[in-house]
Amino acid sequence: MFVRAIALFLAVLIGIGTIIPIATQQAQAETGPKKHRKYAKHYKKYSKGWWRQYRARMKRKRAMQAAKRALRLRQLRLAKANAAANPASQGNPAKPALAKAKKADVSAPVVSPSDEQVGSAAISVVGPAMQTEGESSRSKSVGGMPTTSLRR
Repeated sequence: MFVRAIALFLAVLIGIGTIIPIATQQAQAETGPKKHRKYAKHYKKYSKGWWRQYRARMKRKRAMQAAKRALRLRQLRLAKANAAANPASQGNPAKPALAKAKKADVSAPVVSPSDEQVGSAAISVVGPAMQTEGESSRSKSVGGMPTTSLRR
C-alpha cells in the first residue's frame, strides 16, 4: 500500500512537472508581441494622418478606375478590329466587300474616341457666393471671398 502511494505521488509529480512548463510557454506565446495590421492604420477621423490615408486611397481608386477604362477601351478596339478583319465570323454577307476595301486600315487599328462612348460628363450652374460688407473683416478669405461663403 505504501509503495502504491509513493508510485502515485511520483506519477502526479512528474505529470505536473511536465504540464506547468508547457502551459507557461503557451501563455507567454499568447501574450507576446501583437501582429501589426496589414492594411489600414487607424487614425482619429479627419486628422492629418486620416486625410493623408484618404487621399492615398482615393488616388489608388482613381488609378484602378482609369486602368479599367483603358482595358475596356482596348477590348472594344480589338473587338472592332477583329470584326473588320474577320467578316466571316460575323455571319453578315453584306460586309465582306467593305472589309476587303478597308483591309489596309485594319493593320493599325485606331478608333477615334467619337466612335465609342467612353464616359460622360455633367455641368451644373451654381449660384454665386455673395460677400457681405461685414464678413470680410471677421473671416479668412480665399481670392477675395470668405471661406464661410465658399463652404455654402
